[in-house]
Amino acid sequence: MKAGGKLRIGIVGAGSVTEAAHLPYLSTFRDVEIVGIADVNIERAKYLASKFGIPFYTESYAELVKDKSVDIVDVCTPPFVRSEIVELCGINGKDVIVEKPLALDVPEALKIQAIAEATGIRIGMVFPLRYAGFIRRALVALNSKEFGQIENIIIESHTFEPHWKWMHEKWQRDYGVLYDLFPHLLDLVTWMTQAVPVYVFGESSGINGNNYTIMMKMRLPSGKEFVVSSSLKWTKSCSRRLVSFYGTSADLHLDLQDELLFMARGYLTPISQTVILAKRIVSFGRRVAGGGLRKGAMRYHKPLLRDFISSLSKKEYPSVSLADGILNCVCLDACKTSLRERRTVNIDSEDLP
Repeated sequence: MKAGGKLRIGIVGAGSVTEAAHLPYLSTFRDVEIVGIADVNIERAKYLASKFGIPFYTESYAELVKDKSVDIVDVCTPPFVRSEIVELCGINGKDVIVEKPLALDVPEALKIQAIAEATGIRIGMVFPLRYAGFIRRALVALNSKEFGQIENIIIESHTFEPHWKWMHEKWQRDYGVLYDLFPHLLDLVTWMTQAVPVYVFGESSGINGNNYTIMMKMRLPSGKEFVVSSSLKWTKSCSRRLVSFYGTSADLHLDLQDELLFMARGYLTPISQTVILAKRIVSFGRRVAGGGLRKGAMRYHKPLLRDFISSLSKKEYPSVSLADGILNCVCLDACKTSLRERRTVNIDSEDLP
């Protein structure tokens, strides 16, 4: 830590997420100094260094991680190189924050866990939707008497195909949709319900790949079980990002695209539908007034990063922790295995954090 109490951050990865969601916020924190950025594309590293006034850039993440002026490493790379970066951070005693997903399979995730335990470094995960106001209100509603007991959950993640090059590599081509928005939605479900996965079954739902239906049995701390049914696809028609919680007394619907929360009971009449439409209009107006329409969900990185920095300043572990990243990876890996092998995959409780 620099004299004056500032934490010095080095960033590995100079892609669009770094530019849109990490650097704009980290650069405004008074207790943070961004001292360097690394990317194999040296021109991207140079560009972001110039744009955000970063004094040092390099194409070697090892050079950045080993730099004694760096306290924290912000890893914004594709997941297939993260374990080796985290391992080097552990050797050099650098705390880490990692974009989702933590890794592409459970062995890689457990390797990262072993590195953290052996070296004592603290690792935080980037699941920013937890910090959205409407998600926090949904968490309160989910635990209310008005909702009752959870019975099942339905996820719809129909998104336009991203142009990130790493999602189209040969080893990733058929399962890229699993690593797009779905990790965030899975995290919402496990965080909001505190449930753990029991087994997964997935099937292809289309003719061109990246169109899947996934059934996941989950177990609550009480021992009660429920099913999460997910429809995932890269679409060319209509984008939908919905999570619906069905309870014994009411249904709770989250529209992540419009950032809308509403609870439904009884018949959906024209009047109740009009009320929902009015809520959409009000929500849209608030987003426009607050600049949220332009920044989108990326703006929730700010409170997450602020929370992470505050935790490290207090010598505490991040609230969005390595355990959350491992649980997410266990779920994703089981989904991929089920789709690839066309069978039900039971999840070993020993793999759960």
